[in-house]
Amino acid sequence: EKTETNILKGIERMRRFAERSALAAAYPIAMEIIEALQRAAPIDKIEPAGSLRRMRDTIGDLDILVTSKKAE
Repeated sequence: EKTETNILKGIERMRRFAERSALAAAYPIAMEIIEALQRAAPIDKIEPAGSLRRMRDTIGDLDILVTSKKAE
């Protein structure tokens, strides 16, 4: 339950930003979400994608790629 709460808090923080957010502000939030997902699910690989992966100056949305061999 704590992991789910952390994920939801991270998503809510991203929503509070304007249409695009500075990389310096968005990156730590994205990493919190990725770490929470890693703890919560059987994930083989998880990586940021889009503007975050390319380390653009501003981030419009958060794209995360996840793979798992275990379907739930």
